Amino acid sequence: MSNEHIDFNEYLEEQLSDQKKKKHFDNQKIKLDNDFKRALGKSFAENKEALKYLKDK
Repeated sequence: MSNEHIDFNEYLEEQLSDQKKKKHFDNQKIKLDNDFKRALGKSFAENKEALKYLKDK
C-alpha cells in the first residue's frame, strides 16, 4: 500500500474533465442511486409487512 496522499478533489476534477470518464462517473452514480432506492424500498416493504404481522397478532 502506498503512503502517497491523494487529493480527492484534484482527482475528481481530473476525472470529470474527460467526457468519457465523466459519463462513466455519471452512469455509476445513477446505478448506485437506483440500487439505494431499490434497497430502501425493499426494506420499507419488509418493515411494513412486519408491522402488519405484529398488529394482527
